[in-house]
Amino acid sequence: MDARYNDWEDLVPNLQVGDIMLVQNILPISNVVRSFTGSYWSHAGMVFEIMHPDAENRIALVIEAQDNGIEIHRLRIYANQLGIQRLGFKRVPGLTDEQREKIRSFFIQNIDVPYDYGRIYSFVFGTLFAKIFKKDISDFVTRKGVSLENFVCSTFVQRAFYLALPPGERDRAVFRKGSGLNLLEKLEVCTPSDIAHSANAEWLWNPRH
Repeated sequence: MDARYNDWEDLVPNLQVGDIMLVQNILPISNVVRSFTGSYWSHAGMVFEIMHPDAENRIALVIEAQDNGIEIHRLRIYANQLGIQRLGFKRVPGLTDEQREKIRSFFIQNIDVPYDYGRIYSFVFGTLFAKIFKKDISDFVTRKGVSLENFVCSTFVQRAFYLALPPGERDRAVFRKGSGLNLLEKLEVCTPSDIAHSANAEWLWNPRH
């Protein structure tokens, strides 16, 4: 679980469009997500664009599904507010320039799309049900509670990769483990923890689960 970069100053100049940002937020909901998933991470986003290619003036923009929908922010804002140890970065290896362009197009098409609160409610309900009754009903609550037009943070990341890759390659960018997963389970039951644990993306910075 080694990271490619051990120094923040080395990482930022080498970020690419489509790299995954994992976040440990300090909001109360963050503790809820971490408790349910057993993960260090509670949020996920992606690198949207790199401005000013020279390292000294480089600005990385990140895109994410937040409470207000799909939004774009400067990476520097996260680094200043949370500190770099609350950020992690991963990369799906082997992406072509064409595939990164498709990921960028997906970003642009979905700016301002509303947040999928139904996905959150169904996840919490399904997790509680499983803990109390020892029965997995994630497929049922996903089908009942998810809007395919909206996103939460990790489903936005998952769908970006799934749609960018050709059909024969899509499983190499599916982050949720498990055999026999249907399409809905692959795209809509993905969490920041799944992304952190997945061997389908390599660690660039701050590897934690």
